[in-house]
Amino acid sequence: MTQRNQYEISKGDLVRLCTAREADSLSPEKIEWCYGLYLGKKEDSLARPYGWKPFEHDKVLHNGHIMVCDKYWHIERVE
Repeated sequence: MTQRNQYEISKGDLVRLCTAREADSLSPEKIEWCYGLYLGKKEDSLARPYGWKPFEHDKVLHNGHIMVCDKYWHIERVE
């Protein structure tokens, strides 16, 4: 899994994101970044009925829609 930015991301931060695969294989200048507003974490509600431990997903407001990002996304705070 891609390592996150060394700075902690908080609700309301401007973030940029791409797929973990892009982050691992391309230089930052070549990535087509998506930008959005970080909304916090969300638990996977589908896991509980099956007795599984719920995973946390990141929520990002991007282009007027809320994206729920799992471990396959790389998210970092814009400085």
